[in-house]
Amino acid sequence: MQKYYKLAMILKRHHFLSLAFSLLVLFSFGQTSTYATRNFVKKNALLLRWAPPDKNMFDTGVKYGYTIERIQLSSVFTPDTSDFRVATKINDTPLKPRTANDTTYWRKLISQNKNAGLLYGVTYPQLPKKYIDPVQKQKSDLMSYGLMLMSCDFSAEISSAAGLFIADSTINNNTVYAYRIRLTKIPESNLFKPIIIVVDARKQTIISRVDSLKGKFQNKKVQLRWNVGNNKVDYAGYIIERSPDSISFSPVNKTPIVLALTDYEKEINYIDYADTVPELNQFYFYRIRGLTHFGEYGPVGNVVKIKAKVVIDGFPIIDSAKAINNKNGAIYWHLQKSADMKTVKGFAIARASKADGEYVFLNTTLLPANSTHFIDEQTQNINYYKVFAVSTGNDSVYSFPSMVQLEDRDPPQIPTALTGNIDAGGVVHLTWNSNHEKDLRGYRIFKSNSFSEELVEATKTILPDSCFSEMINIHTLEKNIYYSVVALDHVYNNSIYSPRLKLRRPDNIVPVSAIIKSCSFDAKGIHLQWINSSSDDVSKYLLRRTEENNLQTTLLKEWKPAMSDTVYLDTTAIEGQHYVYTITTIDSSENISIVVSHLIYFEPGIRKKISTISAIANRPDRKINLKWNYEKKGISNYILYRAKKSEPLRILKTLGSDDNLFSDTSVYANNVYVYAIKAVFISGAESELSDLIEVTY
Repeated sequence: MQKYYKLAMILKRHHFLSLAFSLLVLFSFGQTSTYATRNFVKKNALLLRWAPPDKNMFDTGVKYGYTIERIQLSSVFTPDTSDFRVATKINDTPLKPRTANDTTYWRKLISQNKNAGLLYGVTYPQLPKKYIDPVQKQKSDLMSYGLMLMSCDFSAEISSAAGLFIADSTINNNTVYAYRIRLTKIPESNLFKPIIIVVDARKQTIISRVDSLKGKFQNKKVQLRWNVGNNKVDYAGYIIERSPDSISFSPVNKTPIVLALTDYEKEINYIDYADTVPELNQFYFYRIRGLTHFGEYGPVGNVVKIKAKVVIDGFPIIDSAKAINNKNGAIYWHLQKSADMKTVKGFAIARASKADGEYVFLNTTLLPANSTHFIDEQTQNINYYKVFAVSTGNDSVYSFPSMVQLEDRDPPQIPTALTGNIDAGGVVHLTWNSNHEKDLRGYRIFKSNSFSEELVEATKTILPDSCFSEMINIHTLEKNIYYSVVALDHVYNNSIYSPRLKLRRPDNIVPVSAIIKSCSFDAKGIHLQWINSSSDDVSKYLLRRTEENNLQTTLLKEWKPAMSDTVYLDTTAIEGQHYVYTITTIDSSENISIVVSHLIYFEPGIRKKISTISAIANRPDRKINLKWNYEKKGISNYILYRAKKSEPLRILKTLGSDDNLFSDTSVYANNVYVYAIKAVFISGAESELSDLIEVTY
């Protein structure tokens, strides 16, 4: 018993709690009510690990030990425990932790890995009781047990010494195996169920690289971050390696870094680490290597190159900034007392036109490290200055911005090339050439309904760009609208108004229609008289005629407003027909108005005379043959007249509507006869008497 106590003191001196955790952590297998297992397939070897869910189950394994058995499977499935009646034993004796009296082994293991002391203390708790409070003791035991399991993650020697690891070197990489892990002896009060692990030895375990490492130098340390979301299954912890030349790397951390999470941080998949470098003002190279749950290192990941810069512990403070003679800018500053002047290489002055704008350095060479003021001889109207303190490692810190503004009396130039249009919906679109003044604030738009009216502002805010749109009222008698643009600078100096742009509103108002004053007829035709439209934007007029019961119209006349025509004689009208006349007024926007006459029945009572008539004497047959042709329709009959020369005409014969020939047999020789004919229409109208035709017989 005495030698066990001495060994415990050795463990205490070796600080077996070397894993640095300030809170109770969840060990890498997780807290569960069943055994957790892991396996790793190599060529001709298979590694197995398991972890009891609590300290009591671990103690049971320490007391009775484990027997590991193996069977072959035809495919990947989980067999029943009864299938292990004929199985290959992997260990001949129960697998237990090394005994407490094997002090030589434990001393050697602890000298190689200090965390082995934690395993010994948990397995063989021989130290005097420190905690009287049972709750505190339970917490301490849980912490120790969890850290012990984690130390098994980082070392195959420790997990083997704990009796929780076995390597099977008799496998065939073309086979699927099932392993059963059971207590060699199960007491009646123990509810332990054998652990069955199915392993496809045909697939060797592949562990991934950590290729997500990023880093930067900040706050005098190298800040590293890498993503572990894709490596949680592969690795239990991580080792950071550093090199000054990218060739020879050495570990930065003595113990593996693990991702420790609380219940409120389950979604975090990255680890941050801050490394204090041995020297400043030189480059360092970093990479990450994962440590598997079997204590083996994974492949090296990506390498990041970071320069550890000399930094200034403080920043410049601008005491004052002012204008000199409204021409130059002067700034005065001092460096915080916390800054070591030995780290200051010099100062640089930067200027911008606005506080959050793009700063341009004014001095091509650094000002001396003891400088406290600077004169800007090329000052703009508005100036924001920053003072940069540059370190000997060419890093920099800078002041807050400070403004110097000169009195500005010069307005911007007049905006040019104002153009625009108004679409059919009444939306105005304006554009113009952009001004190039550095202190330009923007533009304002003004408008009026006539050239003589005073301009009023159309914009509600200052426009930053050289374009503008607005909706206007187009249902108004004002046909035009005028626009002008003004530029203004940061102190609200306004330019002169640009020349006014005249835009024509879309015309949706129909023109005033013409007025038909009269519509009458006589034998010559139908007489129309009208008054032209009073609208000033009329482009043309169209006079049309429509016959009743006929949708077709006839264009009779087209004329321009410049022509003063107001009368028209329709000589093409057909007697006995009903007509309607329309005058269409069309303006410059193709808006139309139409005036319609009353229905006119064209019946003058007289038709045109029959113009085609002939008379030929036929003396052998003692007769005169007459022939005529008349194209009119609706004829009732023809009346033929005859007389001797110098005597009045008398009706000779009334003929039918279909007749166009007649032979006069009541003639006597040595006489001159005169003939005429007219048509009588069904309506009662008559044609004019035809021209007289003489025949000598």
